[in-house]
Amino acid sequence: QMKAKLPIIVSLYFLVLILHSCGPDCDCPPVLPFFDYQQLDILSLGLIEENDTSGFYFDFYPADVDFLTVQRPWSLGILNSAYACSCIEGGEEGAKFPITDITIRCDKDWNPDYIAGENLKDLFLVRATSPDMPNPIPLNDLSAYPDIDLFENPIQLMITTAPDSIGPNISYGLSFEFTKSNGEVADGQADIIWE
Repeated sequence: QMKAKLPIIVSLYFLVLILHSCGPDCDCPPVLPFFDYQQLDILSLGLIEENDTSGFYFDFYPADVDFLTVQRPWSLGILNSAYACSCIEGGEEGAKFPITDITIRCDKDWNPDYIAGENLKDLFLVRATSPDMPNPIPLNDLSAYPDIDLFENPIQLMITTAPDSIGPNISYGLSFEFTKSNGEVADGQADIIWE
């Protein structure tokens, strides 16, 4: 008799599991999986010497983040309760609009080939920990890696070409513009002193 009841008990359990998983779970708010930003927070790590090469390193963080696109997390119902349910945080899917171009300008002449206001992109390298990208690569080659997200993977921009004029009293103001796939530009500034 127990063998005859087992399939019925298992079927009832799965029916309850399915019905329960269709309802709201954990009282999680709607999730906004993507984020967008208009400004950049830039952390200048300073002049670093590594493998006989000196360069300035910069980390980038999105500022004034907006979360986009509503989505409800998939529910496992009773299983979530059994394993201590947790809600998904916003922005888990990364930036909504990938970066398509980066422009870097300086407020002073860097050298005779790169005068104030010209794009210094040719002088910058990208250093990443992603296995999808050789390390480092020229910033101009970033377009060969369209799936790389500067905020998903730890990526730094670095410049190893020193300006012609260096010293403790000479400051260079760099402006960074990240053009996104929707055409909008996020920007930020950093001042450096190359000694």
